[in-house]
Order: sequence, then structure tokens, then C-alpha cells
Amino acid sequence: MRSKVYTEDLYTAVYTDGEFEDIQEISMNIENRPITNVEQAKEYFIAMGCSHFHITRENRQRREEYYALNISRNTEMLWRKQVVENCISTFPFDEPEKIGSYYRYLNDIIGGDAYYLESMINLAKDIYDP
Repeated sequence: MRSKVYTEDLYTAVYTDGEFEDIQEISMNIENRPITNVEQAKEYFIAMGCSHFHITRENRQRREEYYALNISRNTEMLWRKQVVENCISTFPFDEPEKIGSYYRYLNDIIGGDAYYLESMINLAKDIYDP
């Protein structure tokens, strides 16, 4: 059960109960809803894994709407940072069956960005040596 849907904190809505299936459900709903403002663009960006690869390949119409808003890279970096910080702060250390999925998701969101490397190393240490 999600605590919020389509709010300023979409990531919390998706991961409230750690159900990764909800990501697909929310992504499909967002793919069918036009992007007309920055808040909707943020939701779409997060639903697409903070990835331009996914934005450009998933839905041509949504891609055009997203890029028409001219969202700056700095804004996207801020959105990604919010997602990463939320994921780290809600990491399910006490639920071993979810650790791998969360860690892979976080790694995908970070996308090799050196800015987050130390956070990932510390998180990996915490997983193996709580």
C-alpha cells in the first residue's frame, strides 16, 4: 500500500512498503498522463529512473513534452540527489530479502556518478558490517 501517489515525493510513494512492482504501475500511469509542468516532469524523471536513456526510449510523446519544458541539468541533479538521499535513509538493512533490489536500484539511479561513490561504498560497508 502506498502512502502517497503523485506528490512532490514520488520516490517515497513508490517505496513506502518496498514494493518494486509499484514502480511499473506508477510508470505506466505517468506514461499515459501528459507532462505540462515542472512537477509532472519531476515525477516522470523519477519514474524513468532519473535516466535520459529511459526518457528517450519509453514514450515518444512524453519525451517531447519533457524536453519542451527545458529542465536544466542542475534541476535534474537536485531531483536525483533527493531520490538517492531518500533511498539511503530508508535502506532496508533489517530486511535481507530486499537489500539486493534496493542496492541495484540505487546503483542504477546513481549511474556511475562519482559524486555518490563514497555514499555507495559506505552503504556497502553497512550492508556487510552492520
